[in-house]
Amino acid sequence: MHSNKAIAELSGRIHTALRDGDLDAEPILELACLLEEHGVTTSATQELLARPLAHLTAADLTRLSRSLLNAAGFEPTFALTDLDIPRIAALPFSTRLRRRRAVECFLAL
Repeated sequence: MHSNKAIAELSGRIHTALRDGDLDAEPILELACLLEEHGVTTSATQELLARPLAHLTAADLTRLSRSLLNAAGFEPTFALTDLDIPRIAALPFSTRLRRRRAVECFLAL
């Protein structure tokens, strides 16, 4: 991962959006610009800077996002973020209990 904190934060947000199916073009373009500023030029950064955002399809955004995350050296972690905590807290108790039991059963094997 490039040492720039902004690149790391944007990469995490984009990864989460990819996972959740909620991609937005603005952070993707911002990451492309930051990578270019740090001397990381790829076909994805060039395509994002050359094409109007309105002409990018959802498939284009997905493909370009993955390419940018790869160029940034992003690797997802299992660390909880502030965005994950409300989701976990909102899970019904029974769902959390079932998940915990499933993990315990798996670990017992």
